[in-house]
Amino acid sequence: MSRVLTSWKDIAQYMGKGVRTVQRWEIDLGLPVHRPEKAARHVVIALPDEIDDWVRRQPGVREKSSEPDVENLLREISVLREENAELRRRLIASERDAFSEFRDGAELSPPSESAGSES
Repeated sequence: MSRVLTSWKDIAQYMGKGVRTVQRWEIDLGLPVHRPEKAARHVVIALPDEIDDWVRRQPGVREKSSEPDVENLLREISVLREENAELRRRLIASERDAFSEFRDGAELSPPSESAGSES
């Protein structure tokens, strides 16, 4: 289990923001901050994992670290490589089919007349 942030100052420091900012985010944006039962109103606790999840769901709010998530980037690169390989296979097959048709004497149909003419 990750450590527990036990004050507004801890929460603000963890997020790299000011105390008033994180207090405002709790009210306006639903920052996950908990208040133990029967404790004074100013007593708060927060879990870093919950805060990290909340930050990831917020549009336009930058995470505390400007470092890219390397695992996600590598996953995206892998997906893009697979998509690229599939597109290359399709292109090569399409070119092969077109060449076979040309070689076998199939006539190429002229472009339709309506495509380029204006009335």
